[in-house]
Amino acid sequence: LGSVLEVSALTPWEEELQRRESLANKMWAPQQMSEDLDQLLERMKVHPKYPSVSKSEKYLSTLEEVKREIASPMKHGTFYLVLSKMLSTLNDGHTAIGSGANLYETQFLDLPVMWIDDQIIIKSNTRQFKIGDKIMKIGGKNEQELSEMLSSVTSSDNIYSTKLR
Repeated sequence: LGSVLEVSALTPWEEELQRRESLANKMWAPQQMSEDLDQLLERMKVHPKYPSVSKSEKYLSTLEEVKREIASPMKHGTFYLVLSKMLSTLNDGHTAIGSGANLYETQFLDLPVMWIDDQIIIKSNTRQFKIGDKIMKIGGKNEQELSEMLSSVTSSDNIYSTKLR
């Protein structure tokens, strides 16, 4: 018999999706997350707003919350959102963490929406919605709760720029 040639039945695109999915499902150890948090905190020190923000109650309470959350293993996408809470304390729309593999772990609701007067409004037709439809709740959360959730993980200059994202 001749040599055996192993051929992958997957296309390069499928292989890349599998690789990313594998990374997204990986559980991160508390020690590793703690080291990453320390690195983020070091990098935040060069931000112009850091000296004033680092002494604020919001920053200190968010830091304690993040430390509690990373005491247990979690997936990459969840860790990304937890770390994003720290950056949101800077209130700077130009400061963010690259998303990496969390895009493949986190489920996104692909809705064309915009915020108008604290209401979530559909801005283009979809199979289920028409322009102008008002979204009352998503996942059991009302507009106020959604706005609060969004601002807790989005680094932005103000609530208006948060809602534009």
